[in-house]
Amino acid sequence: QAKLWQLKSMVLKAKNQFQSSLSCLKQALEFDKNDPEIHNNIANLYQTNGQPSLALDHYKKAISLRPDYVEAIRNLALCYSGQGNSTEALALLNEVEQKTSLDFSARLKLANLQRELGQFEKAETNYQVLLGEHSQNSDVWYHKGMSDQLQGDFEAAEKSFARACKLNPSHMASSIKLAMTEAHAGKMSAAIERLESCVKANPLDITAHNALNSLLWESGQQHLVGRAFESALRTNPDDYQLNQAFIKHLIKTDESDRAAAQISKAIDMFSESSELLWLRAKLFAHRSENKLAIRDFEASLLASYQPDKATDLIQIMLIEQQFNEAQKIIDQSFKYGEKSQLLWALQSVLWRQQADDRYEWLCQYNALVQDFILSTPDGFDSLDEFLSALEVELLSLHHSVNSPLEQTLRNGSQTAPKVFENQIREIVLLKEECAEIVREYLSSLKHDANHPFLSRIRASFRFSGSWSVRLFNDGYHVNHVHPQGWISSSSYIALPKFDTTTNEGCIQFGQSSLLLEDESIEKLIRPQEGMVVLFPSYIWHGTVPFSATSEKYRLTAPFDVVPSL
Repeated sequence: QAKLWQLKSMVLKAKNQFQSSLSCLKQALEFDKNDPEIHNNIANLYQTNGQPSLALDHYKKAISLRPDYVEAIRNLALCYSGQGNSTEALALLNEVEQKTSLDFSARLKLANLQRELGQFEKAETNYQVLLGEHSQNSDVWYHKGMSDQLQGDFEAAEKSFARACKLNPSHMASSIKLAMTEAHAGKMSAAIERLESCVKANPLDITAHNALNSLLWESGQQHLVGRAFESALRTNPDDYQLNQAFIKHLIKTDESDRAAAQISKAIDMFSESSELLWLRAKLFAHRSENKLAIRDFEASLLASYQPDKATDLIQIMLIEQQFNEAQKIIDQSFKYGEKSQLLWALQSVLWRQQADDRYEWLCQYNALVQDFILSTPDGFDSLDEFLSALEVELLSLHHSVNSPLEQTLRNGSQTAPKVFENQIREIVLLKEECAEIVREYLSSLKHDANHPFLSRIRASFRFSGSWSVRLFNDGYHVNHVHPQGWISSSSYIALPKFDTTTNEGCIQFGQSSLLLEDESIEKLIRPQEGMVVLFPSYIWHGTVPFSATSEKYRLTAPFDVVPSL
């Protein structure tokens, strides 16, 4: 009797006896292979036990046996979401919503997926439905705050996060987000004070430590950066995660001697774990001790594959001209993420070093790197008038003194992300004009099913990121790519007067951050106010440093675009 085996499985599952419960369900399946409930329950067990790929197979089987099996469709959506497949998850949850009313967890997941994919109006509708029934639930207020923040409505975000904190004072994520929202709104002192309280109350919370250090750094208080880490380690010296986070911090802030000492200390305490080997390899790479870096990167990657470890190893192999070995790691990594912009960027470097014709096929600088001029929006007499008004509004969003720790700019400041979601009139108009330029750019390209960029051309797209950068005298961007994009850009709002006898202030393409031998610049574009430059996100680009008087600056509003549903 298959049902009896299912009932026994439920009892064993309630007693946390996973393997025995699974064995009972497999026995039930022997008696009835076409029972969708058995497949759904097996999938639930696999999902609970952290085996989502096995869960997917059984959810799909359950749905194939009963296409209207709403519970299995919902569970499959949540499984997809857990694997980062937001598009599939959203489509399935929309299907469930059409067939029945969603329970709390499914509706919250649906709202969060809509937020993640930029469907803010739909997300807001679902958050309001949830708040109508669960107004005292801190999770709903927290996620609504996330949506408010992504839309650039920092006042609404601050209220949502504050409500979440009031309902659940121990929820650290809400307190941290509230602090970061305060910082983005220009309340830097209040934000730092809040994060200091978070770290004091929860000295093992790594996210709070990193957020505090970022704000201290950007506000010009470098002498205080890392102090909280040190204090926490004095009272918790044997906490593995805290040691690891502190080492990352020391490497990030270029304190290599202290990082080396901390790594040795951590390895003595915890042995050569995969993560510690990776950090030691990064330190060796930072010191140009490349052979030792490769040794530790390989050992760490062998112990546990992670994309960051792979790309770190590939870069050192390229520097050491170990091209065949680098290609093997690239090929392996593409199996995990064939759309990875950084992987394609590294592939371009390798093909260029080997004089492979596929380098030209991949990059096509003349065809794929294009510049445009913004049109004058309605309501303005000239483009100059619009840019001047836009400049004032963008500058009001710049609250930091120093450039962020983990960004590519030097000697400047950067705003919070998602600037295009801000409802300031001039920014809304800029977004509309840039969207029109993206459409013009896409219409000039020819689809190529085998090309990692041209194969993804479609009429619909969305802005996945947008921000503003202000660079001062001697400011520049190091050569980099945009890992979260598909199309990337630089749009120029205000510029100092550049020396036109040199390349200062130009945006350059083709030279990687590795600065390998004979890796010359492939293309230069001299910017002008109102210009928008578009290019594939995997193409290496940077800025030539420029000279300017103290009151002059270079103000841009870059953005990333990805294909939409």
